[in-house]
Amino acid sequence: MKKFLVVGGLGLIAISAITLTSLNHSPASKSDGRAEDNSGVSSLEELRHHRDPGKLLGKDESRHAQIDPSSIRNEIRSSSELVASDARLIAISMEELEWMKNHYYPTQAEINSLATLDIDSLNGTDDPKLQTLFGLAAIRQGKPMASLGMLEDAASKGSVYAYEELALAEYGIANERFGKSIDGDRVLRARLEVAKILGDYKADALIKQYLPNFDDRANAAVVQLQTTEFLRQLGIHGQLQGYRTAGPDPRPNLDQWNDLKKLAQAGQSTPIETFSLEK
Repeated sequence: MKKFLVVGGLGLIAISAITLTSLNHSPASKSDGRAEDNSGVSSLEELRHHRDPGKLLGKDESRHAQIDPSSIRNEIRSSSELVASDARLIAISMEELEWMKNHYYPTQAEINSLATLDIDSLNGTDDPKLQTLFGLAAIRQGKPMASLGMLEDAASKGSVYAYEELALAEYGIANERFGKSIDGDRVLRARLEVAKILGDYKADALIKQYLPNFDDRANAAVVQLQTTEFLRQLGIHGQLQGYRTAGPDPRPNLDQWNDLKKLAQAGQSTPIETFSLEK
């Protein structure tokens, strides 16, 4: 399935090298490639603004016009509970919600329906959202091998969520066939680094969940090479399919999310308004 050809996305490769080089040189480096700031934790009052997406990012109504207001679910969540969960399908601003929609993230309702989704009806689809759902449903229905091609197609078109699920599906297949190994862990770490480079910093939650004891510094050189190769493969896959692979598009609210993680690390929490798509 993998294509080992010449890469078209040199910009992506450069970003991957810069991101992973930091694992070698920063003693305080964490799994997201950023040095941890231990100078202090934001107070509860300093984080109250997270509840207002207008204050958070500067609200621009025209950018949100494509989202049907009736499809948006609003909830007040505990920030500590949110940080501890897989929050890839949750936004803390309307801008982040729009980013999720633009990158074909599934809704919770779609996730809930995967077990009964008729994947045969989606065979051959060229729509990245439907390709993502096909891949997720195939995994849920016990057909992980059938999911890989569709998830890779969707990832090439900008579905970072599809790429993350592709990484987990491959990891599960490898562990089942060959057993858990450091080589398999390195591959997953590199795959999830690609997802972060493409823009989804919340892939860190997957690293923490699946690779809790992975030593980034000891494995930095290997992971960097693999990350570069996976980016190359993603670019070539898009070219072979006849479309330009989507480049990095940072998910909004990185700084705010890091503030919430610091708050949780300090044993504190604050109510925060969250947004998700229902349909």
